[in-house]
Amino acid sequence: MDFSLTDAQVEFRDRARAVAEKLAPDYQARERAGCIHPELRREIGAAGLIAPEIPVALGGQGACCCTASAATAPSCRSSSGCATCWACRSATELLRS
Repeated sequence: MDFSLTDAQVEFRDRARAVAEKLAPDYQARERAGCIHPELRREIGAAGLIAPEIPVALGGQGACCCTASAATAPSCRSSSGCATCWACRSATELLRS
């Protein structure tokens, strides 16, 4: 059994890593403030990194849990709050609509 990431998963992980590296310098201020500003959420969303496992029928990407994990792991290095946002924010908003 091959546990290597697919090319698409590697690209997704690299995209998440690039966004996480951009966010890392200010992570402590975000953690102290206890919030992620809307423009930051929009930027993360525009990169396709918020809740990628949401089914396509509900407006998501339908990514498998391995792909979602590939995005979440780099974000944890820049901010636990951003990692939580990436994993949950779209799911909450989709369920409200």
